[in-house]
Amino acid sequence: MYLRTWLLPKLLILILITIAAYYPASEAGFIIDDKEFFLEDPVLNASDGLYRIWFHPTDNNRVWPYLPITRTTFWLENQLWGLNPQVAHWINILLHLLAAVLLWLALEHYRFPGAWWIGLIFAVHPVYVQSVAWIAERKNVTAAVFYILCLWSYLQSTKRHTWMWYGGALLLFLGALLSKTSVVMLPVVLIILHLWLRLGFTIKDCWRLLPFFLLSLIMGYVRIWFELHAFDAITSTGTFLEKILIASHIPFFYFTKLLVPYPLIFTYSKWQINPTQISMYFPTISSIFIMFVLLWKYQSWGKYLFYGLAACWVTLFPVLGFFTNAWTQFSYVADHWFHLPSIPLLILGVQGIYWGIAKFHFFDQISRKYIGSAIGAIVVLIFSMLTWNQSLIYHDLKTLWLATINQNEQSWVAHQELGRLFREEKQYELALKHSNAALQLKADLFRAYNNRGNAYADLKQYDRAIADYNEAVRIYPGFVDAYYNRGNAYFHLTQYQSALKDYNHALHIDPGYTKAYYNRAHIYFHFKQYERAIEDFSRVLKMKSTDVDARYNRGNAYALLKEHQYALQDYNEVLKWDPNFKQAYNSRGMLYMTEMENLQQGCSDLQRACELGMCEYYNFFKKREYCL
Repeated sequence: MYLRTWLLPKLLILILITIAAYYPASEAGFIIDDKEFFLEDPVLNASDGLYRIWFHPTDNNRVWPYLPITRTTFWLENQLWGLNPQVAHWINILLHLLAAVLLWLALEHYRFPGAWWIGLIFAVHPVYVQSVAWIAERKNVTAAVFYILCLWSYLQSTKRHTWMWYGGALLLFLGALLSKTSVVMLPVVLIILHLWLRLGFTIKDCWRLLPFFLLSLIMGYVRIWFELHAFDAITSTGTFLEKILIASHIPFFYFTKLLVPYPLIFTYSKWQINPTQISMYFPTISSIFIMFVLLWKYQSWGKYLFYGLAACWVTLFPVLGFFTNAWTQFSYVADHWFHLPSIPLLILGVQGIYWGIAKFHFFDQISRKYIGSAIGAIVVLIFSMLTWNQSLIYHDLKTLWLATINQNEQSWVAHQELGRLFREEKQYELALKHSNAALQLKADLFRAYNNRGNAYADLKQYDRAIADYNEAVRIYPGFVDAYYNRGNAYFHLTQYQSALKDYNHALHIDPGYTKAYYNRAHIYFHFKQYERAIEDFSRVLKMKSTDVDARYNRGNAYALLKEHQYALQDYNEVLKWDPNFKQAYNSRGMLYMTEMENLQQGCSDLQRACELGMCEYYNFFKKREYCL
């Protein structure tokens, strides 16, 4: 009766506080790899996109592992609202909110003390901002919904012994795996929950869990296959001892961030692991000691602490450093990796506060309730304010990287990306400063060399630009952008054969690199090889039919080959897409005037070109009274 009475007010409070805390994120734009996962995913606009997501996931795909449910949410979102960052952010916020509500209700169902406070703290804790405010981390919040529902459904199946709940749990686990593969440890968490909730564990439970383990193995293999065949291979660095030391450091790091979430940094410094230093072994020794004490006190207070810590450690296992991925080049830890593993610690923390308050026997039950509520309100207020502030730094890339540098000056990736961003803003002094800082921190940053080369090229210092591009391709011979950019520098130096060689190399690496086709066509144009230029412009248009520049230049090539009808078709198409393309009016007018003897139409086009600011040919024919 109490739950029913307070359910709606508590739900409204949780919703309002969460939305308020994350509101700055709703006004943010795209950051980091949102562009690759969201803006540039070709299937999002494809008519058969949904089919390709599920059954042909490697088609035109350079970034997505097999996470079809998360990818489907982006596809549906694009069909309904388009590629709108505000909508995408709101969806992330609402999914996180839903996960928090489900966590509260599940814990309330099993009579966990402080269930609502656990759900509320999960909703507003600032350590989750990276998972919520970063659109590409949709996989985290989507997987969390399936994960919590799976746990709830499975526990119901153990209580009610019905196939409906059990089958639902299995399907929900599959949904979690298809949202984010790192939930593969959930079957082990289910074993821990059996013991934590005193449900017992029998041979029958082993058989019930077998399909869960099989799903984990299958989806884990699928993820590894994608890493090995579709993307860069999974590599493992460091000795086994170093990995053990890293794995023992990571839980302590996350525990401190959960307890004191400041500072929270987008990319933390990467630890230097030195097995010869005695201090490196303190976390490992401490972990062993803590588990020994908890097992020693298992029959009294140690049991539930042991289960909670074990559930956290097990859920963290995929990101404990035994396996490497793209992120480990920056750091061994990341806030978005702690989204689900933090839940057992939140439960232990709130229950610990309840246990501590209960020890104050000189307060009556009502007073203890008010004390608990006051502590909870203070914690939620502080966390909500921190989440608001943390959400602000995800507004755009520049804000995010500047905030990262402010907290972690050793973040080479932040310096590298700021070098690129400042160059795009034509702030070349700052661009060179940050690119140099990145290279001082890490000498093998081929992207930083490329960024600095681009800044030098913009400043027309082409020799220095080429030197940087040379270094970039020396470090990473497959870096297609550096070949393309070096080709552009050679083009500006009129070293056309060298430019042509680089464009060819870029296209050998990436046959879909449209910019290289476009620029190579201009070189062919310069060499008066108009047929080859037309072939390259046509390749560009095949991949990007609305590219008016490629279509206009192809029209010019057709005109020079005296293929007037094809030229006319291209000019017409250009003006269909861009009615103010003055060069197209000018070229079409000249074609009518000099080749097709259509003076009326030619004069009309030249006059329109003049109205748009291109009057040389119109004035020429007007002076000679061809155009009156």
